[in-house]
Amino acid sequence: MAVRQGIHKSRGGLIRARVSETNGRIEEVTLSGDFFMYPEDAVCSLEKGLRGVELSEERIRRALADAYAALGIQSPGTSYEDFAIAIMKAVG
Repeated sequence: MAVRQGIHKSRGGLIRARVSETNGRIEEVTLSGDFFMYPEDAVCSLEKGLRGVELSEERIRRALADAYAALGIQSPGTSYEDFAIAIMKAVG
């Protein structure tokens, strides 16, 4: 299981995604950087919600968009699409 990293610079800050995958699905993902996100535990919720998601841009975007809506996530200058870009850069 290799851990790969993708980096994306959004208007709201740098996003770093470290991703490990198994059988074409996200096994573990860690999101970090210098962005702001509310509620404060939203990053952990996003990471947990991405576990098991198929490694396709469409599925990752959908999972992130659903989490943003369900949790009322706010991330000034950064959207769920920016996180999807960082993840896709990691899995290339």
